[in-house]
Amino acid sequence: MQAAIRANAGPAFEFDVVSNPEFLREGFAVEDFLRPERVVIGSVSERAIVALKDLYEPFLQPGARSS
Repeated sequence: MQAAIRANAGPAFEFDVVSNPEFLREGFAVEDFLRPERVVIGSVSERAIVALKDLYEPFLQPGARSS
């Protein structure tokens, strides 16, 4: 994905690629999104990881896992 974006956007375009699977139960997707039991973030970019942790932080319940 990163190579395809880079090929089309050019070297001056700054971006990060992040994997962020969601664990949503059928019938509870909105509730699970707003109160996640766990958040999994994968990236080689520390900047992207920090941005996603900041994004999810208000939704995490006390004791929720993030990695």
